[in-house]
Amino acid sequence: MLLMVFRLRKEQPLVTVVETAHLPIYAIRFPALALCPYNHINWLRYHAAEERYLPKNATKEIREAFYHLLLAMDHVAFTYLGPIGEFLKRGPLPQVIRDISLYDLALFMGFRCNELFVWCEFDTTRYDCCKLFVRERTVLGVCLVFNSLVSEDSKMMKVIDPSYPWRARDSGEVSGLSFLLRYNESYVRRGSTGPFRFSLFVKQAEEWSQQMHHNLYPNTHADVMISPILTETSSEARVIEPERRNCLFW
Repeated sequence: MLLMVFRLRKEQPLVTVVETAHLPIYAIRFPALALCPYNHINWLRYHAAEERYLPKNATKEIREAFYHLLLAMDHVAFTYLGPIGEFLKRGPLPQVIRDISLYDLALFMGFRCNELFVWCEFDTTRYDCCKLFVRERTVLGVCLVFNSLVSEDSKMMKVIDPSYPWRARDSGEVSGLSFLLRYNESYVRRGSTGPFRFSLFVKQAEEWSQQMHHNLYPNTHADVMISPILTETSSEARVIEPERRNCLFW
């Protein structure tokens, strides 16, 4: 009998059963959204970065190495470190360049909330965008993320506001998140061939990232529709291997 039950658990396909479709929308947390610039370096801060990270008497070799380091970081992602690898193969680097914290440099040179947003609105209410979005590491690099619980800054928002992550009061376009982005050509390095654009991906508050993302281009209007789903998992599913059940338990 025990062997039969074991075989059923091993061999029977997993089936999802929808218990009810009448759960109020407010019962489900609004998802987290990450907004990631394709260009991670704001070149308007280039000279400020030289003053911050390089000695006052920096040689031409040091300045050139620093410039090429920023070039390598412009399109880098945490799943694509090829440009950094190519930079390290250039030859011996000055010690002052080797001592730079890449994460600290990425935060300093990355785009800030007030540089990208014109206005933001969530659930029909206008907000200061910098109180909605926080910087967070994702698979696409350092991004501005809404309604997340991954970074220390986003976790602090829950301490300040017990209702965080937020929920929408109703369904429909007007109850979601709307924002207007600022496009400034001077943000991009002169001579760059890549277009200035953003990647947007939707995730759960506790998720680090998501593979599927949407591209946002200048002078365009984009709508992303989200279908809310609330999933409850039986405790018996834990005996099935993660590869077969296709999910992990936190």
